[in-house]
Amino acid sequence: MKTAILEGRRVTKKFGGLIASKQIDFEIQEGEIFGLIGPNGAGKTTLLNLINGIIPMTSGEIVFCGQRINRLKPYKITRLGIARVFQIARTFEDLTVKENVLVGQLFGKKKSKNISRGMKEAQAILDFVGLGEKRNHRTSEITLADRKRMEIARALTMAPKLLLLDEVMAGLNPREVKDMMEMILTVNKKGITILLIEHVMKAIMGISTRVMVLHDGKRIALGTPKEISENAEVVRVYLGERFSIEWSL
Repeated sequence: MKTAILEGRRVTKKFGGLIASKQIDFEIQEGEIFGLIGPNGAGKTTLLNLINGIIPMTSGEIVFCGQRINRLKPYKITRLGIARVFQIARTFEDLTVKENVLVGQLFGKKKSKNISRGMKEAQAILDFVGLGEKRNHRTSEITLADRKRMEIARALTMAPKLLLLDEVMAGLNPREVKDMMEMILTVNKKGITILLIEHVMKAIMGISTRVMVLHDGKRIALGTPKEISENAEVVRVYLGERFSIEWSL
């Protein structure tokens, strides 16, 4: 039986009178791809912000590899083994692709800060994500799909145990979505657990082990993609009958 790598217990976040997360319980098993879906404003990105310490929790706790982390600074959480790719690419425009990835290698979980070794590791990871030949391009010179790959490469140089991906398929064409799905599966096969937020339903349903659904800051469903697609409340508030029928075909 697989062990839990990340657990959320009654996770709650209030912004004044607005409750963005309402006593959410979840458990992500080591080695799985855990999907997170829901309408805009459901609290998905807020939950990721709580996990990696960008914003403080109001109540509850988050446990990573047996250690409570919700009172730690973001950089300490990163060094424990949680890396994140944001919904909007956060790149250093004046640096090359390889230099952008090197930033992650120098400030991630690994204690070594050797530039020469870091460059070699950055190159190896760029080759892995398919950007090896574009290593010397400026970020401003590459496509949106390549930027997202670069962001994943930078996160991977941090040697994460858990990778948080926030809508990495947004804005991609069908071919690029397929390529991204394949890359995520390959990353997962390397032993990295993945928490994935996505609105491209066929993609997230196609690669996730389990899926959790949020609505108005609350968890309304958790199960396999098939179970989620057949859940009446999820269909009503988010998926719609058309998707449910297409998924069952």
